[in-house]
Amino acid sequence: MQVVELLKEYQALNLSQNINYDKFSRYSITHHSTSLEGSTLTQIETNLLLDENLTPKGKPIEYSLMTLDHESALLFIIDAAKQNTKITSEFIQQVNAKVMAKTGSVYNTVFGEIDASKGAFRKGNVVAGNRYFPNFDKVEALTKN
Repeated sequence: MQVVELLKEYQALNLSQNINYDKFSRYSITHHSTSLEGSTLTQIETNLLLDENLTPKGKPIEYSLMTLDHESALLFIIDAAKQNTKITSEFIQQVNAKVMAKTGSVYNTVFGEIDASKGAFRKGNVVAGNRYFPNFDKVEALTKN
């Protein structure tokens, strides 16, 4: 087969109509974001989980739950953007609640009980590596601003 014939055959496949770029982008965003949080699901495992609800063998269920939560939050944000939803601290808490719905836990601090799965503002300080984040007592005000 000559290159010209092969090219015509390829063009006849019309692959651009067979790829759902929105879904591809969402799945990639979800995969990479959860990877940053420690998930070891591969892109293919992420796709299978989101398309067919198949959890990968040999991986902690937390990674699958994290992936499902992230996709739910991302769809929520996309829908909100389409509706021109105003970004408020309450909206950010709704997003946080979706991100943490299945993996967030209840924890106690000297300032009271916090349910991370409900999008509550944190009541403890956070450090990631050598990076420090705003003190917990400033988070709510910073978010409102």
